[in-house]
Amino acid sequence: MIRHALAIGLIGALLLRAVPASADEETQRRSLAGVGGVHLHLMLEGDDLESNHLTEAALVPEIESRLTATGLRILTPEGSAKEPGVPWLYASLTLQKSQDSKIYAWSIRLDLEQRACLERDPKICGSVGTWSSHRFGSVGRRRVQTLHQDLLDAVNEFVAAYMTANPHH
Repeated sequence: MIRHALAIGLIGALLLRAVPASADEETQRRSLAGVGGVHLHLMLEGDDLESNHLTEAALVPEIESRLTATGLRILTPEGSAKEPGVPWLYASLTLQKSQDSKIYAWSIRLDLEQRACLERDPKICGSVGTWSSHRFGSVGRRRVQTLHQDLLDAVNEFVAAYMTANPHH
């Protein structure tokens, strides 16, 4: 029993040391240096999105406007494939209504995906998340529309990180 508890404690300590938050944030920001454009992929899933004006038609133009204000180009999937790193920005908003319909659980996620290759075998490459932000919580049904701004706040976080990594852009 003591061995089991010690092993769990040791694993926990190793995991905490393996991913220091401040170094990870710096690495994420540095991964944005030199990115010239992104393909935006917005995924909206869940309950009552349209009735709360949480639609692609409402969100995509605002997201793209914030990205292009930094100098980033909005790319098609084909255009992204021609860019170094094949960059694409995945944005998602998930909304789940509770059984009593008074509260909604929500999740907002932004991930910049880029192609990376293994050091030990550069022929093995894949798309990996190099920058991410994840927010979640709950909101009353009368405040669901505020998630529009919460998603834009996550985009603003990405924009700030991008501008830090690309100060002359």
